[in-house]
Amino acid sequence: MRTKTKQILIKVAPEEYDQIQARMKECGSINMSGFIRVIATQGYIYHIDPKSLHECSRLLGNISNNINQIAKRANTTGSIYANDIEDIKEAFSEIMYQFKDVLQGFIKIYDVVERHRKSRRA
Repeated sequence: MRTKTKQILIKVAPEEYDQIQARMKECGSINMSGFIRVIATQGYIYHIDPKSLHECSRLLGNISNNINQIAKRANTTGSIYANDIEDIKEAFSEIMYQFKDVLQGFIKIYDVVERHRKSRRA
């Protein structure tokens, strides 16, 4: 008796078909139905919010500008103000907070992948 009785039909563009075949070749698979079934049931979908990465980049740019301004002032006047150092510390704290959120997202993805690998070995 057949165990696979449900059928799913999909249409793909020629480029998508070529991409699927290329991925199959990379994996050494020759059965497209089996390949797609494994990807659909055991594959991963990653979502990384690009806003977090853009915010980290923006904050790094702010810190860089602050440091450049302080360096110019120090070279011109020979002194650095305590407020300037505080501004950099605050900006650095903010970027570390944002970066921590981004890293936690990557750690969650890593944990899911590792749990899946361990469960497949058992």
